[in-house]
Amino acid sequence: MMSFKDGTVQALRQDPDIVVIGEMRDPETIMASLEITDSGHKVFSTLHTSAAVESIDRVIGSARRSSRSGCGTGSPTCSSASSRRS
Repeated sequence: MMSFKDGTVQALRQDPDIVVIGEMRDPETIMASLEITDSGHKVFSTLHTSAAVESIDRVIGSARRSSRSGCGTGSPTCSSASSRRS
């Protein structure tokens, strides 16, 4: 089974202009979307918050959590943590 991170790498090999991610719910998805935007692609996704300021706080908070836990580096810890929340 392919991980979400592997799927994003495969998608980028197709040289898309835009990548659509359904919903950013966990640090792995948020970090993957940020890495895609860093490569110059546009990303469209949803993030459920009640205000725009909360969206920024949530993305920053997820980035901090992922850097502590190793998410965004293909860590099995992040994958197992996100599967428990689903």
